[in-house]
Amino acid sequence: MSGLRRLLLFCSFLFASLVVNVASAQLADNSGNFSNYDEGAPPNTDSDSVPGLQMQTPSYSGTGCPQGSVSATLSPDGTSLSLLFDAYVTEAGGTTGQLRAAKNCQINIPFTVPPGYAVQVVKMDYRGFVAVPSGARSTFGAGFRFLEINGRSTNSRRVLRASVMTGPRQENFVLSSIVRGPEFSPCGRSFVLAAESMLNVQSNRAGEGAVSTIDSLDATETPVIYSLRWKRCGGGQQGPGPDGRPPHPGPRPPRPRWGR
Repeated sequence: MSGLRRLLLFCSFLFASLVVNVASAQLADNSGNFSNYDEGAPPNTDSDSVPGLQMQTPSYSGTGCPQGSVSATLSPDGTSLSLLFDAYVTEAGGTTGQLRAAKNCQINIPFTVPPGYAVQVVKMDYRGFVAVPSGARSTFGAGFRFLEINGRSTNSRRVLRASVMTGPRQENFVLSSIVRGPEFSPCGRSFVLAAESMLNVQSNRAGEGAVSTIDSLDATETPVIYSLRWKRCGGGQQGPGPDGRPPHPGPRPPRPRWGR
């Protein structure tokens, strides 16, 4: 075989591998950007009532959510999940002695669901405060995925959203995203909503102080809200989901792309 032919075959193999990897990445997650404003009412007014729905005690870990610093509340109608953080603050520059800092948090929220129902997360809202000088920036990333109660992944994709806020800026912020797509929890089965996030702050060359937090200075506003939409599905443990797909375990989701 000539050297040119071997080179062409190698290039063809490399191109095919890249196509497969890109396709796998596209199937593995649903990525995009947050809007820097509230995108409006969540599309869940047609959510079904779920008798017997229960949210169990969440577990969480990460530098942005030390033990005792997070609380979760499910609305009586089951369409709004609110998260409150007490210590999700990232600081860099100034007297910190570091030009860059990052915090992260992973929250696993178990739900007990009666047969015949599944849920979508249709909107994410995050509120906080940022104070970064010129040349500095704050980067925030957040998302979720559905897990089986035993921790195995499901056939729904991980949903990721991100936002970069550059200085000079000192204000409360709202990051919002309407989530579109057929990402349902397993039909008729209890599940874990795994919510993940990271908050990164980078100072400028002068090392001026920069801070960002996931919190709300207005006591009437909840820092984090996941809007839920419940629908009837195939029923039993092996019934199809609302999108017609069987609830079989899918591929292991990739690590978040935001870094740490």
